[in-house]
Amino acid sequence: MTRLAPLLEKHVGRSGESAPPPALVPGQHVPWPDVLRFVQTLVDIVQDRTHRLERRLRQCLALAKVCRKAKFDNVTGGRLAEFLHVVRTGVDAEVPVQASGLAPPGWLGRVMFRSLLAIFARRDVGLHQGPETRTRLGRLGAGWRFVRGKGRIPRVNAFLPETSFEAVADRPTPPVEIDEVLERYTWSS
Repeated sequence: MTRLAPLLEKHVGRSGESAPPPALVPGQHVPWPDVLRFVQTLVDIVQDRTHRLERRLRQCLALAKVCRKAKFDNVTGGRLAEFLHVVRTGVDAEVPVQASGLAPPGWLGRVMFRSLLAIFARRDVGLHQGPETRTRLGRLGAGWRFVRGKGRIPRVNAFLPETSFEAVADRPTPPVEIDEVLERYTWSS
């Protein structure tokens, strides 16, 4: 990242410090130091390994939901840090430890999740190519089965086991083994 930043600055024609901070929501901006307070709060949640990663991600979403409704015109600096600490404490208390305590996603959420899963899980070439991805027609059929979410899960990657959408849906929570894989994609302490 440290080598990429100067190249981006040269490409854009200005330094990173001169870039305006992103909007929290349309029409609401805070200065860079406050943006970094939000980022640090989210990083702290993700790095707190006392809970499973999926719960920590739900905590991040809950914090974002609360912050989306707040106005930060007069809440900056230390006051913002206090606000984020209070909200994080509340989110920690209110977000269920087990995902089974949540309402299941709606139809659209399930379709979008399965579609993204198909895209990210597939392996079209190489040693671990999924048997369902060898032909265009096979990829089309596998994509349709992921959208439908019924019957056998298409093996779009050789690592996917033989199972069905119904068997996966019957699991109360994601398997614990998945945490080790997902933790590789989070920041390390």
